[in-house]
Amino acid sequence: MIKPKAKILICFQQESSLQDALLLYFVLKAEHYAVYLYDESVQLKDPDQKILVTAVRSCHIFIPLIAPQTYRDAKSDPSHYSVAALQASKQLGRSLIPLYRADFDPETHAHLNLSSDMYAYIEDQAPQRLIYENFYQVHIDLMERLATAQQASPLVAVTNDTLWDTYTLEALSDDSGIPTHLIPLLKQARTLMNEGNLKRVKELLNPEDHLHARVFALLGDVAYLEKKYEVAATYYNQADDYSEQLKAAQLAELYLKLSKVYNKLKNPENAKIYARNAREIAPYNSDVYVQLGVIHYNPQNPHVAIDYYLKALDLDPNNHLAYYNLGLLSMKAQPNIARNYFLKASQKSDYAKPFLKLGELNMQAKKYRSAIADFQTALARDPSLERARRLLEQAQKSVPS
Repeated sequence: MIKPKAKILICFQQESSLQDALLLYFVLKAEHYAVYLYDESVQLKDPDQKILVTAVRSCHIFIPLIAPQTYRDAKSDPSHYSVAALQASKQLGRSLIPLYRADFDPETHAHLNLSSDMYAYIEDQAPQRLIYENFYQVHIDLMERLATAQQASPLVAVTNDTLWDTYTLEALSDDSGIPTHLIPLLKQARTLMNEGNLKRVKELLNPEDHLHARVFALLGDVAYLEKKYEVAATYYNQADDYSEQLKAAQLAELYLKLSKVYNKLKNPENAKIYARNAREIAPYNSDVYVQLGVIHYNPQNPHVAIDYYLKALDLDPNNHLAYYNLGLLSMKAQPNIARNYFLKASQKSDYAKPFLKLGELNMQAKKYRSAIADFQTALARDPSLERARRLLEQAQKSVPS
C-alpha cells in the first residue's frame, strides 16, 4: 500500500464548487494523496463543527474552494466553514496550510512532498467558478477535464468513486424547482409508498390538479408496483411530456423506468430505446447497464448480457442486481460461481431473492438444512415469496429423520 504524500482537506459549497471538489478529489487521489471533503451544507446538521474537526484532525493542507475575495471577507466571519477549519486546526495544536491559487508555493511547502507540476495543475484547474444547472453536466465536465489533465501530465488512471453516486442520489431527491405547495405533498406520497399504502398515494396525487412530471412519475411507480404496466407506461410518458421540469439525473431515472415497463409489456424495441436514452444522459449510472443486460439477454448468446452486467460492476462494485443476474446466468452450468454471485447480491440487507436462489442450489446439492436456513432468511426479508415458502416445506420434509 502506497503511503499518502500528504493529507488534504477540501472545503466546498455544493451549489458553486462541487465540480471543483470532485475534480481535485479524483486527481489528488490518483496522485496518492489522502483527500477529505467537507461540504459547507453539513454545518446545518453539525452546528458544533464536530464533523469538520474530525476531518481537520490529521490533515496538512486546506483548500477552500471559494473566490479569493470571498475567502478574505470570510476571515472576519468566525462561523464561515473556511475560518472554522483553520480555527479547528489551531485548537488541535496544529496549523493547516491554506492553499488557493496565489498561495501555491512549492518551495515554501517542499516538506510536504508536493510536486511543482501538481501545484501548477491545481492553480490552473481549480476552481473555475463554473455553476451548472444539473449534476449530469458537472460529471461530464469533470470527465472532460480529467481527460485533458491526463493528456497534459503523467497522471495515473482515475476511476469513478462512490462519491459521485452520493451526489446523484441527492440530485434525485432534491425538491428544488418544484412548486412550493407540491413539496410536502410529494414527501407525504413517498412516505406512504414506503409504507405500502398505494391506495392513499393515488388519492393524494390528483394529476389533474398537479400537472408536474414528478407527480406523474410517482403515479407511474404506484401502477408499476401494482403490476398495472399499461397504466404505469401512460403515467411515465406523461411525466416525459413535462420533462423540462426534471433534472438530468431524474430524467435518466424516468427513462430507466420506461425501459423496465416496456420490457414487462413485451415491447423490446421501446425498452432498448429508453435504456439507451438513459445511458446517453447518465453514462455512469450502473443500473442503466443492468437494464441493458436484462433486455439484451438471449439464452443462445448470453455474452452480450454478461458484458453489460460486468460493465455495471465496473461502475459500481456493489450493484446487487448485477450480481444477482450473473448468478441466474451461471446456475445451471456453474453452480459454484452462481453461489458466489448470490452471496455478493445478498449483502443488500433487504434483498430476499439471492437467498431463494441459494436455497435452490442447496436443494440441488441435497444440503437440506442449509436450504432451510436460506429459505427462512428469504422469507424473513420478504414474506410474500410463496416459492420460498413452498420450497421450505419441501426441504423440511426432505431432512433425514
